[in-house]
This record gives sequence, C-alpha cells and structure tokens, in this order.
Amino acid sequence: MRMPDVFLSYSREDQAIARRFAEGLESEGFSVWWDQALTIGEAFDQITEKALGEASAVVVLWSRKSVDSRWVRAEATQAQSTGRLAPVMIEACKRPIMFELTQTAELMGWNGDRNEARWRSFIDGLRRFVGKVEPAAAGAAQAVEAHWPSAPVSRGISRTPVAWTAAAAALLVVGAGLLWFSRGREDKTPPAAAAPVAAASIAVLPFRDMSQNRDQEYFADGVTEEILNTLAGLKDLKVTARTSAFAFKGKDVDLRTVGETLGVQHILEGSIRKDGDTLRIRAQLIDAKSDSHIWSRTYDRPLQDIFSVQEDIARSVAEALQVTLGVGFGGRPGMTRNVEAYDTVLEVDPLIRKQTVESQHRAIGLLEKAITIDPDYGDAWTFLAGTYVGMAGLVKQDAQAWQQKADAALEKARQLTPDSPIVHYVLAEQSISRKNWTEAAAHLNDLAVQRAKSGLPASSGNGRFLLMVGRAREAVALLEEEKARDPLNPETSFFLGVAHSTVEDFPAAKAEFERGSALDTSWQNIFQAAALSNALAMQDRPDIRRRLEGQISSTPVAQRELLTNLNALLDRSSDAQKYLRTQVRGPSTAAATLRVLAQFLAYSGDPETALEAHRLAFERGGVNPAIFLTWYPVMREARKLPEFRQLVRDLGLLDYWREYGWGDFCKPVGDDDFECG
Repeated sequence: MRMPDVFLSYSREDQAIARRFAEGLESEGFSVWWDQALTIGEAFDQITEKALGEASAVVVLWSRKSVDSRWVRAEATQAQSTGRLAPVMIEACKRPIMFELTQTAELMGWNGDRNEARWRSFIDGLRRFVGKVEPAAAGAAQAVEAHWPSAPVSRGISRTPVAWTAAAAALLVVGAGLLWFSRGREDKTPPAAAAPVAAASIAVLPFRDMSQNRDQEYFADGVTEEILNTLAGLKDLKVTARTSAFAFKGKDVDLRTVGETLGVQHILEGSIRKDGDTLRIRAQLIDAKSDSHIWSRTYDRPLQDIFSVQEDIARSVAEALQVTLGVGFGGRPGMTRNVEAYDTVLEVDPLIRKQTVESQHRAIGLLEKAITIDPDYGDAWTFLAGTYVGMAGLVKQDAQAWQQKADAALEKARQLTPDSPIVHYVLAEQSISRKNWTEAAAHLNDLAVQRAKSGLPASSGNGRFLLMVGRAREAVALLEEEKARDPLNPETSFFLGVAHSTVEDFPAAKAEFERGSALDTSWQNIFQAAALSNALAMQDRPDIRRRLEGQISSTPVAQRELLTNLNALLDRSSDAQKYLRTQVRGPSTAAATLRVLAQFLAYSGDPETALEAHRLAFERGGVNPAIFLTWYPVMREARKLPEFRQLVRDLGLLDYWREYGWGDFCKPVGDDDFECG
C-alpha cells in the first residue's frame, strides 16, 4: 500500500457520509485510506496504524457519534500531535475540548456536490495542507490563511444589524465585513467577564423550542428577536445586542453569571410551543443579581395573535421595569403583520447558513413565496436582494443576471420602507463597493436619524466606517460604545482592537485581540493576524519573530517559503526582500497575500514596494475588507509618497474628506492639494 494523502477517520454510524467524502476526495486527485480499503485477512490494527502514521493529512469527520468514539478521538489525537489534523464538522456537536482550538471546516449537510463553495474551499485548503500545489503558490496561500485570513462567514439574515460578510459576497459585495444582518455563530461559549451594570438594563435570551417535534427552533429564534428589537426601541432601557444574548443559546448557565457577563440587571427568558395553528408562549423576567422572578406570564393563543403577544411581552417588561414607552407597538418599518409570510421568512435562515446553490435556490423560493403572500413585506424584499447576491457569488456564469435581480429587489424594498435600517445598511454597502464614501455616509446618517427617532443606539457600522475613512480616534469611541452593548461579539472586538492599534494605543489593541480571541474559536486565526499587524506597528521584532516562527513550525514543509522569507526580512535580508518584491509583482498573487506583503515591506524600510502591493490589493480585492490597513502606523512612510495621494484620489476619499472633514492622517495644503503621514 502506497503512502496515502488522506486518512479518513469517522464513526461507523456515519459510514454513508464517510463514503461520500472518500469518493469526493478521490475525484479531486487525493489518495484516500479508510477502513473500507481493508481486505479479508488483513490485520486491522496493524494496517490502520500504518496508514494513520503515513498519511499526509488525517481528515476527522466530527459528529455526535464520532466525538464519543474512542477510536476517532485516538486517531484525532495522534494527528494533532504530529500537525496533520484536518477536521470537518458533518453534524452539530460539541468536540472534545482539546480540539476546540483547531480550525475546523464546516460541511454539515454536504450532499456530494463538488461545485459547492464550502467543498471547494475545503479542497483548496487540503491541497495546500498536503503539499499538492506548486510550492510558491502554496506559500502565498498559507500566508493568507496565517496572517490575514478572511473573517469567518456569518451566514444568516438576522433582523438585527451586525456585519455584511464575505461568504455571501454573499450580501452585496464586501469581504470581511461591515453592516449586514448576521445571526453570527451560536456555538461559542462566552467567558464570564464582568461588565458594568446599568439599573434599567436587560438581556433577552433565546426562547426555547418546546414544540412536540422540536422543529420550531427557527420560529422561537425569530420571536425572541422581534421582542428584543421592540425592547431596544424603548427609551431609557439598555438592551444587550443579539450576538451577545444568543451566545448563551442551548447552554445551562447560571443567570447571575449571564447578568455579570453582559452587564445587565435583568434577564428575559421563555419558551415557545407551536402546534399547528395554536401557540403557547411562556415568558419570565428575572432579576439577574438575586435570581428572583419579577414577572411571568403564559399565553395560550391562536397563531394569528403572535404579533400582539410579542408586543404584550415587551409592554409588560417595560411596565415591570417602569421604563418609558418611547415606541409605538404597531410594527417596525419593513415588518409584516401576516403570520404565514412571517413564518415563511423565518424558515430561510438555516438554508442561508448552508451556502450551497441548492440551499440558496430553496431560500429564494421561500422569500418569493413570502412576498407573494404579502407584497408589502419590506424585510422580505431586502433579504431576497441579499440572497440574489449570494447566488451571484456562487454561480459565477450568471452573476450579472443575479445582481440585476438583487438591484430590482432592493429598489422595491427601498420604495416600501425607505426608513428601514436594513435598507440603509445595504445601500451604504453598495456605495462603499463603488468607492462613493460621501453617498455611504449620507445613508448611514439617515440611518442614525431613524434610529434616534425610535430611541435606538447609534448604528453598529458607524465606528467601522470611520475607521475605513481614516477617522480612527472617533472610531475608537463609537466601537467602545458598541462593545458595551454587545460585549461577546468577536467582530466588534476585532475592529475595536484595529482602531486602538491605528491610533497607536498598542497595549489596548493587544488586550482587545486577546479578549476577542477567547470569544469564538472560529475567529482565532483572524485575531492572530491582527496581533501580528499590531506587533509590526509597534516595531516589536521579538513578538513578530515569535509569531512567525510559530506559524512556520506548524506549516507543512512545501508551504513554508513565503513565511520563511517574511521571517528573514526582519533581519533586512536583501535576498528575502528581492523574493518578496517578486511576489508582489507576480500576476497571480492574491489580494490577501499582497496586504501581508505590504505590511512587511513597509516594516523593512521599502515603502515604495509596500505602496505598490497595497494598490494592487485594492485592484484585485476591492476596497473592503482591509482598507483600514492603509492607516496602520507601519504604513506611515508609504503615506508620505506622492503616489499615495493619487491612490487616495482613486479610492474616492478626497471628496468625502472635503465634505465631512479630514481624518487623522491627511490634511489639506492650500485649496487643491493635501498631504498625508
């Protein structure tokens, strides 16, 4: 038996899925060993142990059964100890704690479609992992993953604003995100970090699905979110944002701990039982400090009364807390009062999470059904626009047609609900993708006005926008406010750390990156990349070298060239610098790699080539997600070059500054010129 590329580890109960993976991997050119390859008479233990020891990668399929299998755990442990573990989630489950920090591919529900985006991403990563690509290309790809990876994909279409992220290129054009409405990950375990407590403050925990078949979780989440949104519009009441509140979903956590972690005095929790056309909702308001009940109620109603029940719960909570009722209860902009349309839209979320062509088609079908039922359902039109864009990202040959559909759906949403927060976010994102910062600012300002009218806090995207346009000091203040509202959101933590680093508060940045890294394991590579950028900005050579050498030691030999040369560049190696300049000018160097190269070349004293790399990154990857790297301290000398002024003009920032005020790094010189530093 020749040495296999892949050893496939799985639980016997998952054999059908394992076969699908084995066949898929073999069709991609990998040699695969799994126990179906054993022939009669072979010694099972000896052959298995030999294959496990010789394979270049060990693909472990994690499921509820495999996490309890001593064989799978033993194989995963050996693979991890030798740096060959390539785990895959095929079912929602709690991995053994020692594997929680290992980056894991998510292929739950994969049906064997080898064109699916998640599968292609997994295969590309596996090729690099086992060295089945050209060394130079592998090195560049590994550097992207190790030092400026894309943000983890938030695949939902939640009705609260957080980030419009890359997967869905998914939802109108931007990379790691800003300003979409993402449900975020539900599987992170929040740390018990104390936060200041306001007297009139509340967190709405996800209501539990108590339906007979436990198949109404999507409905329970949607009801929870609408109650949260209504409470968020009450004057004088601090409401924890959705991402942080939902971090406790499915976890048996003491409510006093929840209150301390989120910095709230009160907790609203409950359950929902939906059977046919009948509904039972139980809700209770609890004092988090004393764990005592303040108010509780059970509603037995027809399903058609769901909206009035949601409003009644919010009103009762407000009265119990004696908070001013500062919003009307007639429904927010973009919402429907039709139960069938509402329930149909709630079904879309798990489909969006899958990010397959099939799942997107099904989501589009449901959203089109919802707007047939209620043609004036503004949110459904907006979500439909985002899903059309998701299809444009998945089906490249029809991208233009899907984008046209998206534009038409968004225009319909805008006509129906011009004051809808979701519409304003989407329009702002479109403007950013076109480098029209003035227009984007106008949309965000309109959004801020509408939120203020409803008693809501400032938009979660304003701080990130200011960071992008070089107004980092203002961004820090807004992102700190956002952190107070949503303390367990890793995305907020990331941007806040970046803002601290940009204004050269390096210790604060480092502390925030460490805090954020503990919030969600799927973000750890991103925080490591940010910490490396922070170390470069600090000119902290020992820290830079330590982080680079850690990456080199855990990277397959065939993929170490770029990392090794980055490390050599710290000693101002002329050979390393020559190599990196060649990489910058390579026609196929990816935008993410170019951003890494720009930072290291700037650090090494080559601002000209650093600026060249930075410009190429914009040309190949767009202005988002990393325009904020332009303002990092390590790029200071590059910003002083005459060519940088032209880059600023090309990025469209000059018009924005002249209308809204100059940022922290550039200032006008006379009537027609400016300088940066």
